[in-house]
Amino acid sequence: MTIDQRIESYMATHHVPGLSVCVVKGGEPVLCRGYGWASLELATPASASTVYEVASLTKTFTALAVLLLEQDGALSLADPVGEHLPGLPPAWRGATLLHLVTHTSGIPDYTGVPEYWHTTRLDVPRGAMLDLVRGLPLQFAPGSGWAYSSTGYYLLGDVIGRHGGAGYGEFLRNRVLEPLGMRQTRMNDPYEVVPERAAGYSWRDGAYRNKEYYSPSGTYAAGALLSSVADLALWERAFSTGVLLGDALRERIWSPGRTPTPAERAGGFTMGLGWYLFPGADGVVMRHNGSIRGFASEMARYSPAGITVALCCNAEAAGPLHELADQVAAVYARPSG
Repeated sequence: MTIDQRIESYMATHHVPGLSVCVVKGGEPVLCRGYGWASLELATPASASTVYEVASLTKTFTALAVLLLEQDGALSLADPVGEHLPGLPPAWRGATLLHLVTHTSGIPDYTGVPEYWHTTRLDVPRGAMLDLVRGLPLQFAPGSGWAYSSTGYYLLGDVIGRHGGAGYGEFLRNRVLEPLGMRQTRMNDPYEVVPERAAGYSWRDGAYRNKEYYSPSGTYAAGALLSSVADLALWERAFSTGVLLGDALRERIWSPGRTPTPAERAGGFTMGLGWYLFPGADGVVMRHNGSIRGFASEMARYSPAGITVALCCNAEAAGPLHELADQVAAVYARPSG
């Protein structure tokens, strides 16, 4: 089965209107194109430059921003978060920035409380998200367990904003996006006219429906970026060439440097700095995904094959997108000839 056939089969099976893929091998894009429709209503084809909500793939950018500030000497991953953000609950203050980046802080995830789902259609003040879990106990002592926590990345956004001088989004734009030429990647403003923005969809009762409104005020540094697969190919180049980070810090992104917790071992991964690290027979796969109303994304870096796959689509709950990434990577990992 060809890559085109695999992707088209996936889209038909999981009711995906549009999907874009970029494959980078040896530092160069070898496939970068779209399938299906960026907008069903306007009959706009998806392309490599179609702009999608990438949801939690944002966390990989947030982790890199923290490392940039460490490279600047503005902070250390070993710092307790309370040193950088006054007014936090006492139980949170001793969790380090490393704990937040690796989801080992024990701070409860605000998306895990029922009240959060009453806010997703509202543009709310930033502190409102933290207030949802401010009074809850830690899930475990910092460093002793693992549990996915968007709250940790929300806090990291505030840390970055305090040290970046102009807020989280401005720091990303000035220090990451513009230097890399990522012109289609930005913080999601649903009221802004964004060239080539995809429409998001869900599949209900045998038909496509426009996605429900989901405010980026509730996702922030944990999931509020827009991007395209063409831009994500540039994002990959930042890892492979060290444009932004020195070698030592870049190496730390995919080297966990700590013993995985029981929860990580049970899941077959170790959490790196913003990325999941999955060991395999052929090396390590470094990956992260994103899922939000109307959109899903996946980015995976296969080492030592030197292959990176980025996928974005405009359907929520888009099935096992990571499996499609693995299938695409396997085609390019085969010896030529």
